[in-house]
Amino acid sequence: MKNTLTLSFLITLLSYGFVNAQTKRIEIGILGGASIATLRGNDTVEQNFNSRIGYSVGATIQYNFNKVFSINSGLSLERKGGRYESGIISKVGDTEGELKIVSNSDYLIVPLTVKANFGNKLNYFFNAGPYIGFLIKSSYHYKVGNETYRKEDDSEYYKNNDFGLATSVGISYPLNQKISMLAEARNNLGLYNTSKLKVANDGSIKNNSFLLNLGLKYKI
Repeated sequence: MKNTLTLSFLITLLSYGFVNAQTKRIEIGILGGASIATLRGNDTVEQNFNSRIGYSVGATIQYNFNKVFSINSGLSLERKGGRYESGIISKVGDTEGELKIVSNSDYLIVPLTVKANFGNKLNYFFNAGPYIGFLIKSSYHYKVGNETYRKEDDSEYYKNNDFGLATSVGISYPLNQKISMLAEARNNLGLYNTSKLKVANDGSIKNNSFLLNLGLKYKI
């Protein structure tokens, strides 16, 4: 409930500012793509968990101050997490099979970035700013040997929020006077310990995701 109220307040505040601005300066759009998600923050995670393929899909809104600078926000669903694989060693030292674990953490992500644009028809841009994430659900899939994957919910062990720095570079190209298409490479660097449990050696569990996105924007 607390997360829902906080998210509603942010969206209302952003919407109020954009609606009261000059409409010709506003662009709305859709954006989505694949990501490479990783976990970091303590030696166990960094040495034993590998990256996993995730995704992101959502809507964006942009207010243009002029031809160079703009401010961006939006709302997207993003899957974060990591992947663990290890051999199972018997008492006599033989390998009996393989343990595989895939961590899934689904977040609603709200960024607030400043954008710098360069170029004319083919436009190059750079984004940077903070983001806040609201945890929807966390779970993991695991299997031992040739077993089918089993699913366990572990949301109770993670905090409701994530926070970090979003940066991206990309290009956009106008299809007509109103619509443009874009491609970007984005990195969401988690700066917040998302674990409710105490981590060994005063460590933490932080999210990181590198995204390749495609999208369309419409100039209001």
